[in-house]
Amino acid sequence: MLRTAITPPVGRGIPAQRKPLSDQVSQCCAPQALRTVSASVAGQVAHSLWRGHRTPHLQETLFLPESSWYYLQGSLLLSVSHEDSIGIDTATMTQAITLHAVTPQAGVSGGHVALSCAGLEPQALATCRIVFGASSTRPMLATPTLLLGVVAEGIDISHVHVVQGERQSNTVPFAVATRLADNLHPVASPAVDAQGNIYTTISGTKDQHVPVSLYRISPEGEVVPLPANIANPTSLAFGPDGTLYISSRHEGTVYRVHQQGTAVSFATQLGIATGLAFDDQGRLYVGDRRGAILQVAEDGTFRVFARLVPTMTGYHLAFADDGCLYVSFPTLSGSDQIYRITPAGEVQPFVGGLGRAQGIAFDAAQNLYVVAHYEGEGGVVCITPAGVMTCVVAGVNLVGLAFGTHGDLILTDNSTVYKLAFGVQGRLLSP
Repeated sequence: MLRTAITPPVGRGIPAQRKPLSDQVSQCCAPQALRTVSASVAGQVAHSLWRGHRTPHLQETLFLPESSWYYLQGSLLLSVSHEDSIGIDTATMTQAITLHAVTPQAGVSGGHVALSCAGLEPQALATCRIVFGASSTRPMLATPTLLLGVVAEGIDISHVHVVQGERQSNTVPFAVATRLADNLHPVASPAVDAQGNIYTTISGTKDQHVPVSLYRISPEGEVVPLPANIANPTSLAFGPDGTLYISSRHEGTVYRVHQQGTAVSFATQLGIATGLAFDDQGRLYVGDRRGAILQVAEDGTFRVFARLVPTMTGYHLAFADDGCLYVSFPTLSGSDQIYRITPAGEVQPFVGGLGRAQGIAFDAAQNLYVVAHYEGEGGVVCITPAGVMTCVVAGVNLVGLAFGTHGDLILTDNSTVYKLAFGVQGRLLSP
């Protein structure tokens, strides 16, 4: 057996995890797998290993007591015998990469995620790659225990893993949204009908008129232009009768859109009409971004239901099962709130600490989902009825969301519609 004398280095000793040699070493270390190095157990001993080879670089410093122990440091099994030797199990020198978790567990291309790892070689972090399905990306930041990455674009991506050189980690579930249509310009959430058709817009800039402003995307992904000629279409919502309603912030009008795609005026003189939502009694609510939530009767007349601070963009509205109306809107403060308005019109703060809060929707369990920035990152934030917030989808520049018919989450940014296999059912609207 080869024995090589080494000189104990000067430095701070680090106690390693230890157990009796008689209990463990005989089971873990076959004699032929051990390389022993003679050393004094009265001082400190240093070993540096790189892919199973000794190098002159100091990586680990272990303090060795004068007794029979084995030391488990990282993936290296070090044992001290009665002959004052250190045994290194060369069979365990190549440590596996373990991917513990990815946060959040879903995303849109370009969104930011954090991956918690173990087993990465600190000297080779530049070789790390994050692989979404079959799409490999370079981390934005790499440490031995944490990688920060950007979600790749792809189709049917359901997992992510980490690669470093020739080693790779276990896979962890991760869902990436699929692009359905682009070259659009939605400024609010899409709307989904009972058949799973998705409706979205080319809203345009102020006073801009485009040849086609409304589109329907079928469950098969076919994009169909509709003949509704609405200037600056903003918010979309389905009424209890299955009719699509669209607000025009340019005209201060809400339109009804027939199944064939033609539009007729429903209510006018609504200020700068933005967000739309229906309560359980079938009454329409419209957000006038100058600072009012309007309640609109079936004949098109309206009254002021509640007042809020004005917004430069628009209000986003959603009703919960408790009968309260929830309202989000972005501000310039960098810390936005979501408000709850009771059936009596009383405005109450619900949660705060969000950035650029926009599209909102409830799931069947009464969790509120909002497109916003939270803790410095953009995406979709889930808010429980108790107000606990968690980022569940990574994304950048998102403006709206809606639940599909099969647990899908439909997302929009300023030009694109995405579908994410999310596995969550949305709140059912009253017939």
